[in-house]
Amino acid sequence: MTAPGESWVQEGVIAFYQDVLGMFFYSGTRRGLPYTEIASFRLKRGLRFRKLTLHGTDGQTRYFRIGPELAANAKYVLSAKGIAQR
Repeated sequence: MTAPGESWVQEGVIAFYQDVLGMFFYSGTRRGLPYTEIASFRLKRGLRFRKLTLHGTDGQTRYFRIGPELAANAKYVLSAKGIAQR
């Protein structure tokens, strides 16, 4: 766990559920992040992957490296939940 204002990066899988963003890390750790705890998001293009940055209401920043299809899904779901894109 990190202190407010810090960020963390882990590798794994993310899944979009009705009320929560599920994170399943390769280390075996599982976390759920309610959409109400996401203040904004950002998608940045790369050559093969996109970088999804989630800015939490608690001051944490979470980074994910995702493919183009998941990036499109992330943009759709997070925008539909009323989360602002930076």
